[in-house]
Amino acid sequence: MALSAAPIALLWLCFAFTIQAQPAKSKTELQKKRRQLYQEMDVAKDILRNTRSEKEASLNTLILLEKKIQNREQIISNIADNLDLIDERIADIEFQIDSLQNTLETLKEDYAQSVKNAYLNRNDYNKLLFLFSAQSVNDAFRRMKYLDYYRRYRQNQLAQIHTAQDTLALKLSALLQEKSEQSNLLTNKQTERETLEIEKTHKDVVLQQLKRKEKQMEQKLREKQLALDDLNKQIKAIIAKATAGTTTGSSSGRTAKLDTSPEALKLSDEFVQNKGKLPWPVEKGVITSNFGNNPHPVLRNITTTNNGIDITTEPNSKVRTLFNGKVTNILFNPTFQWAVIIKHGNYFTVYTNLAEVLVEKGAEVKTKQTIGTVFLNTDDDEAIVHLEIWESNNKLNPAQWLFRK
Repeated sequence: MALSAAPIALLWLCFAFTIQAQPAKSKTELQKKRRQLYQEMDVAKDILRNTRSEKEASLNTLILLEKKIQNREQIISNIADNLDLIDERIADIEFQIDSLQNTLETLKEDYAQSVKNAYLNRNDYNKLLFLFSAQSVNDAFRRMKYLDYYRRYRQNQLAQIHTAQDTLALKLSALLQEKSEQSNLLTNKQTERETLEIEKTHKDVVLQQLKRKEKQMEQKLREKQLALDDLNKQIKAIIAKATAGTTTGSSSGRTAKLDTSPEALKLSDEFVQNKGKLPWPVEKGVITSNFGNNPHPVLRNITTTNNGIDITTEPNSKVRTLFNGKVTNILFNPTFQWAVIIKHGNYFTVYTNLAEVLVEKGAEVKTKQTIGTVFLNTDDDEAIVHLEIWESNNKLNPAQWLFRK
């Protein structure tokens, strides 16, 4: 039994180290996601702080508050997932500690027994007597090898005991660390829940204030929709004209064709290769209206359609281009203010709600080059950049093209 315990113990120690590393990646991913959520929430908090005034009850304020609440709920969910993972880790480590302690006891008992046997039989194991009592030279050689083997076996027993003790100490340290993190996360989770309730109460107050302005919001929504339809027609016509040729058949009377020039194809490929890595049009911002259909945050049974995304930013923020390209047109609309359209091969980016434009039609622009400043709506203290991406005359979701902060 004493001789068979050694390889079993070594196998267990290897196994213990192997399973320890398994959940590390999931834990890292959860922590990374939580950092991202905090960063997004901090941006929304900064924007609210800079725009908050006596005109606080604005639609965009409500949206920013909802964004913060969504992020806060995701953070709480993230913490809960992390706590579940830690519970599993603690259970796993405790199991390993129990098994290691059992292994250590077995090793110690085995070693103690071998020491005891050696003591009881010390006269028989006198080395010289044991060797000289050999019947032949070969027998003496075998006895010498046996003594050497027994000596190494005892040394190996001691080494295994020390290894098991060291491993046990590491496991106990890891257990204390996990329990400390668990305690911190539980406190953090409770704090986040309390903050969430405060934010929900604040949101409800703003919502009730806005509900008293439903008629005004309906009127603004109709005006915005008319301006949006007009802008959409203009963009389609400009894109059709900016590509290789036009043909009839669309609702606007023009449909963009593919620009097959080598320069356009090369730039288009480069643009596509950067999908998901394009810089944001502002240094700091929060998406407050998504691509496609969006339920109105106040008006019931009302859905708005967004051809791009709206990014709320801080007042006086610089607006910059997403990629290398050429300014094909500059437009003005009282509702959307100044708009800049930039061609990237067969792709186009549209930036609207600019207070001023710092580039000219026909100008070549580079990635992250400033093209204007965001317009500040003084009625609501809102600074919002509207961004669209088109592939010829097909509208794309800009959020899928921007770098994930």
